[in-house]
Amino acid sequence: MRGNFLIFKKQIRENIKRERVMAGLTQEDMEGNGLEVRYIRRIEKRHNITLRTLYRLADKIGVPVRYLF
Repeated sequence: MRGNFLIFKKQIRENIKRERVMAGLTQEDMEGNGLEVRYIRRIEKRHNITLRTLYRLADKIGVPVRYLF
């Protein structure tokens, strides 16, 4: 079960980055609304993410949060 969870978390991180890049946004463009560039970098690398932050990122990218799953 733990292995599946880790794969799921990795997929979310990859989806965040993919959607950000497809929207033509840099990590710096994502800053604001309680998000800092260094935190966005950590999220895309390996850092855990809260549901609230996931919604903030989706809002900044301009996609429904389900696109990040």
